[in-house]
Amino acid sequence: MTNLSSSNRVLFLILSSLIIASGCVQNSSNNVKSNFNFDYQKTNMNNSGLTIHQDSISSVNNVSNYSFDTENRLAMNLPAISVTVNMTSNGVFEQDSYKMNSSGTTDFNIGGNSNPEEFETQISSQNNSTTIETMVADEVHRDENSSLNDRKRLGISMKALQKIDVRNASVLGTANLSGEENILLELKPNKSDLIRNSEQIFQVHSTIQDSSDEGQDMSEIDSFDKVKAYLWTGRENHMPSKFAYYGSAGNGSIQVRSVTNYR
Repeated sequence: MTNLSSSNRVLFLILSSLIIASGCVQNSSNNVKSNFNFDYQKTNMNNSGLTIHQDSISSVNNVSNYSFDTENRLAMNLPAISVTVNMTSNGVFEQDSYKMNSSGTTDFNIGGNSNPEEFETQISSQNNSTTIETMVADEVHRDENSSLNDRKRLGISMKALQKIDVRNASVLGTANLSGEENILLELKPNKSDLIRNSEQIFQVHSTIQDSSDEGQDMSEIDSFDKVKAYLWTGRENHMPSKFAYYGSAGNGSIQVRSVTNYR
């Protein structure tokens, strides 16, 4: 990793601690869009939203091959410092292997001076071996991380959905995704589980990363204060088709938006 990227990791930890301590937001802060525009038809279901959600999450165990694409954005704001990450990812999961590519920009703004940094991350796993390649400023960092053989730790996989406890869910209606009818659910997730999901997404796939050693992560931030979360699930096969959420913590000092499509 470049020296700049190492500094980014340190600054990210400092920002996390300062945000929790101060709870203050930069006056000219970067904000992540919290609203989602949905096209759906209201309908009545025989089963409750929570039952439909539980059936959908259980069905993940029966999925061996699928592809995905996702857009994720992070904004962190303090009076003199702000950080934004805009990232897109796509990939393929197969029964015994997976491969995903992420690209984006990390922008550190200190005292009005912007320092954007483009990055690319490639993660592949096969035969219980996972390799991460991160490219920043024409430099490549290669790492082996066996913990990512557990697909739940990738943040953006279907398996990661199983780590988010949902206390309640309501049916908004039905929606057409890629020519198939889906049920659209509004979720009430565990806010701590959701921020851990965000932690995994940005630490694994972007250049805002900490050491993977135990205890050196975003755990100082207990949970989001506010969340909006939605799941689209196939009406016939009950498979997750799309997952979207917004979360904010520290009075808006940290904001995250994530939209993932599964096919």
